[in-house]
Amino acid sequence: MHRFVRIILAAAMLPAICSAARADPAPGQYFASRVVEFSPGAGYEFYPDSDLSLGGPRGGGALVGSMDVVSLGVQGVLVLGFAPSRAVTDGAGADLIVFENAFDVGQWRFAELVRVGVSTDGLNYAYFPTWCGLTSAVLPYQPIDPTQVSGFAGVGPVLANVDSNGIDPFDPATAGGDAFDLAALASDPLVLGGQVDLGRIYYVKLVDVLGDGLAELDSYDNPIYDPTGDMTEPPYVATSADIDAVSVVHGLLPAVAGDVTRNGVVNITDLGALAANWQKSPGATWEDGDFTGDGTVNITDLGALASNWNLNAAQTVPEPASLAIWLAGSAAVI
Repeated sequence: MHRFVRIILAAAMLPAICSAARADPAPGQYFASRVVEFSPGAGYEFYPDSDLSLGGPRGGGALVGSMDVVSLGVQGVLVLGFAPSRAVTDGAGADLIVFENAFDVGQWRFAELVRVGVSTDGLNYAYFPTWCGLTSAVLPYQPIDPTQVSGFAGVGPVLANVDSNGIDPFDPATAGGDAFDLAALASDPLVLGGQVDLGRIYYVKLVDVLGDGLAELDSYDNPIYDPTGDMTEPPYVATSADIDAVSVVHGLLPAVAGDVTRNGVVNITDLGALAANWQKSPGATWEDGDFTGDGTVNITDLGALASNWNLNAAQTVPEPASLAIWLAGSAAVI
C-alpha cells in the first residue's frame, strides 16, 4: 500500500489516540486597520481624520452620536482594508458590522445613509442591495422612520465602545451599527463572474448617499431620501455620514502552516486537502497543501501540518503535537 495512503488511513483513527477534539472556534475577528482610499465630498471638514475609522467602535449609545468619527462629506468615499493576509469571509449570518453615528430621537432615528460595497481585488465592488420606503424629502437634522430603509449603513445606533463598556463589538445582536451578510451578494453578477470572491474580501467601500430623492435610486429604483440640505452652502455637516469603525465578524486568520482552509483550525479537513494533492508539482498552492511555497506538496508540508495539529484559534497554544509524534513513529514502521 502507498506509504501516504497508510498515513491517511491511520490518521482517521486520531480521535482515539489524541485528546478529545474541540469544537470549531469562531473565525478571525478584527477591525479595519488601514485606509486604502479617502475621497471626501463637501462638508467633511468638521471631522476630517480618516484614521478615526480604524480600530474598534467608540459609540455614544442609542441617544448620542459618537464624535470619534470621520465625515465622508456629500457622496464621499472611504475604502478600508485589513492587515496582510486578513480578509472578510462568508460565514454563518452577519460577516461584518459598519458603525456610523446614528441615534434615536423618540420613535424616530437620525440616520445618514451609506452604501456598502465589498471587493477582492480593490477594483470590482459588489454592493449590498438597498431599499428605501421613504416618500418625501428629509430636511437637515430631521429624523426618519428606520423601518423604511434597509441594506444601508448609517441606520443603527452604535452601542459598543471599546474604551468605556464591555459590549462585544463583534456581536451583531448587541454591538449596534449595521450588520451585513456576504451571502446577500451570492447572486451579484460580479460574484457569479468570479471577480468578487465572497471567501476573500480584502476591501470594504463606504459611499455617502445624496438622499435628495433625485440623485440616487435604491436597488428597486425607488428614490432615496435622507437628511439633505443646501449643497451650495453650510451646514454641510448635516448632509453626510460619519464613520466610526468596521468590525469583521467572520474573517480569515493569518496563514498558519497546515491550515489549508484558513479558519484557524488545523484538523482532518486540512489533512484531507493535503492528501488530495499529495506530490502535486509544480504549481501547488497554499490551498493545495503547499505550506513552504516551493510549488510542491510533499513530506515537508505534511510535517508542517503535523507540527500544528489541532491548532485552534480559540486558544493561543495548539494541542500537543500528537500527530507529529505519531507520524514519527509511523515513519519507522511504514
